[in-house]
Amino acid sequence: VPAISYALHALAQYGRVFAVREAISRAEDCASTMARLQGPEGQWWWSYRVRQGEVAVRYPVYSVSQDSSMPMALEALHLATGHRNYAENITRGLNWVLGQNELGTSLLDEGCGATWQCIAQESGELQIVKEMQSYHPARCLYWLATYRLDAVS
Repeated sequence: VPAISYALHALAQYGRVFAVREAISRAEDCASTMARLQGPEGQWWWSYRVRQGEVAVRYPVYSVSQDSSMPMALEALHLATGHRNYAENITRGLNWVLGQNELGTSLLDEGCGATWQCIAQESGELQIVKEMQSYHPARCLYWLATYRLDAVS
């Protein structure tokens, strides 16, 4: 997801700032495919076969993809187009982090103030990887400050 979400975000921003309709159109095509491929619990999967428009690798599913990189990209596209709203997809991804996921467990650990890195598959078993990336809180704050505040103003 990271490469796709960053490209989607960049295309949407570029198209909006420089009024390049083709960039926005490509971003819309990508976002539409991503929304179609989003997992049943709101997962933004790890890797895709872009030419075929299908999921290549499902796990790990990273919390940063769920709560910041994909929401940020989809909000940028919504801002650029003014029409297609991905709030349902974003909400499903956020709810995945909060426990509406395949393990039924929140990746937010309030006891230690961490958002765990991902749900990964190890020897056929799904498990939470209890590590936290230092950039994760900053991405969440950037998304909230940049896009969610624009949405309410």
